[in-house]
Amino acid sequence: MDNFGYREMGWPSPLQTPTQTPTRSRLISSFSSRTREPEEFPLNPPPYKHVGNIDLLERAHDKGTKEYLFVGPSPPAEDSPNMYQSFDFLAPDPEAKITEDMVRRSLCERALTLGATRFFDDVECGLITGDNIEEHICSAPEAVVNLTFLWSAFLARDELLPAILEAGADIHYVEASGLTALHLSSFSGASRSVVFLLSRGADIDFAPKYFAPLHCAAFGNALEVAEILISNGASLHAVVQRAGCEDNLVHCAVRTDAVECMELFIERGVDPAYTTSGGLNSLHLAAELGSIRCLSYLLKETKISINGLTKQRDKECTALHLAAARGYTECIELLLSEGAKANTVNYKGFTALHLAARCSSTECVEALLRDGNANPNAEDFDKRTPLHAAICNSERACDIIDLLVTWGAQVNKKDEYGYSPLHIAALDGLSNCVETLIFLGADVTSKSKRGHTALSVIARKTPKSLAILRHNLDSGISLTRSFEGNEEIQIEFDFGELNLSILINDPVLEDPPLIFELSSQAIFILFLMFVTIILMNLLVGIAVHDIQGLRKTAGLSKLVRQTKLILFVEMGLFSALLPRCLRKYVYRTALVSPEAGKVILSVKPLNPRENRLPTDIMMAAYELAQLNKMKSARSAKEVLQKTRFSKRYENDRQNDHNFNIEIRSMQEKIDQTTFNLKKIDQEMRHLNILLLEQQTLLQRLVKNSDRSHAYGQYYPDSPVFFSNSDIVK
Repeated sequence: MDNFGYREMGWPSPLQTPTQTPTRSRLISSFSSRTREPEEFPLNPPPYKHVGNIDLLERAHDKGTKEYLFVGPSPPAEDSPNMYQSFDFLAPDPEAKITEDMVRRSLCERALTLGATRFFDDVECGLITGDNIEEHICSAPEAVVNLTFLWSAFLARDELLPAILEAGADIHYVEASGLTALHLSSFSGASRSVVFLLSRGADIDFAPKYFAPLHCAAFGNALEVAEILISNGASLHAVVQRAGCEDNLVHCAVRTDAVECMELFIERGVDPAYTTSGGLNSLHLAAELGSIRCLSYLLKETKISINGLTKQRDKECTALHLAAARGYTECIELLLSEGAKANTVNYKGFTALHLAARCSSTECVEALLRDGNANPNAEDFDKRTPLHAAICNSERACDIIDLLVTWGAQVNKKDEYGYSPLHIAALDGLSNCVETLIFLGADVTSKSKRGHTALSVIARKTPKSLAILRHNLDSGISLTRSFEGNEEIQIEFDFGELNLSILINDPVLEDPPLIFELSSQAIFILFLMFVTIILMNLLVGIAVHDIQGLRKTAGLSKLVRQTKLILFVEMGLFSALLPRCLRKYVYRTALVSPEAGKVILSVKPLNPRENRLPTDIMMAAYELAQLNKMKSARSAKEVLQKTRFSKRYENDRQNDHNFNIEIRSMQEKIDQTTFNLKKIDQEMRHLNILLLEQQTLLQRLVKNSDRSHAYGQYYPDSPVFFSNSDIVK
């Protein structure tokens, strides 16, 4: 593989993965932003000025240390929509045009992948020339050859193109963004390269992705190349094949402010009033992108309506709206000088002044107010003015608020939901805007439709701004001497539009007539008298009713107690201990129970007017009477005898119960004794078995001793074996 040039040029082998090394970009994008120092104002500012440093005011008002207390959570945002979401102007599509950075980045990334970065640097620096290009490119891979062909066309190195093309490069090779060598040569303005490529058979209207070569010439503002392409038959009505961005040649020229190419295209018959699917013609696009040269040419040389609306569904706006939304002051001044109407509203009711205030462009706001006579109190569909739109977290927000109020904007104007600009600034926690609005006369007591005052929101969101309100209130108090010769001193309060009348007793108002005072006093006295009389009668009536109820209840209780006493006495007299003659006399003279066997049950309904009893009570009484019918013939003596014998029966029954308890305890003892005996029997049997085993063992021992004696072998000292004499003994 060495003879193919991979070692010399540093290109990786096709079988190897190239090692990517970080490279430093040649192009460095720089962005500049304007910074503005906060302005300092004295303690007593002139009208319509604000204090930029709140600490200055606090030191002047109070030398001590200020402490702020936590006063609770933030107030609710109610049901009002977010105003910032209404400004839905999208940024321009960055891929709708070709730029040098985009092309260079795409080619360099591809070269880095192939390992041809050093070779590309040599081509750009001029180290690779038409004389030595063949020896460097002859052994290169096909991908490197094709990419070098595009790189040379982009750099306008037309002397390298023939050699690279002879080395095998494809004239219609397309890189990732859809560009061929003819596209890149047209973009770079390389007229000789374009002529060479066309002579070698390059397609003049070839659009592999979005753009044709003539579009690229418009993006690069290559007037000579555009004329060459048109003279060779390039289509003037080619449209960019991109969804949502179907630009014609005039639109492409406007995107890069290529006024020369745009003039050529219009002269050759391209329609400048052509409208894309996004609803923009060339005039709208120039205003939106800030292409001041193209905008000036279109206003002077074409017949496009300056107040024409875009045709993007329901989102209609004018060129002035588009320029104001981006903050292009020069475009706004040019449009106003050509007759654009500053008070025209878009699809949401915004004027150009709303949009300029929202993007915090002081120059645009001033131009609209000065040159266009814009209405500073114009309302959108939510009744919000440009002063509402100017409330944002921007360094220029306070300047725009001051400018709008100076030109007549109403500082206390409320929107559809009752919000004033001060409400919105406080809800968003923008203390600078809150302080500016208070100095410009904003009413802190104004209420929204939900009843929330701006002061309550400020106390929770930006409590530090209360120092300015206190300063304004203190400055509004002044002392004046009377000119009538007396020594009285009057205190005057000048609080602007603050609704503080409930805190001030105005001495100028006349006193009410005397008859009103007398009538009010008389009505008050009559009210007290009537109330006293009514309350007393009510209390007396309640007391009398309670006393009557207690009296009736006490009488009934007395009768009940007397009846019970007589009953108990007579029942006691019905005992068998009394003499028979006295018992008969008691029977005859008894008041309650003339006969002990009879009982009278009196049942009365709760309603005295009701003569009928409920059915269930009647049935229960009937059943009870049936049960007592069989016992009704008995005499009092029998009843008493039964009562006396019943007592004896109860005593006997109690004795039997005690006897049964004793029997149960004796039975338990017997059962326990039986269990113990069974246990002793089991133990005796176990001992008997052990004795039998011992006996068997002794018998065996005796037999063994006899055998040993017969042989004359025994051990006299052994505790187990005995001699025959010992056994006989």
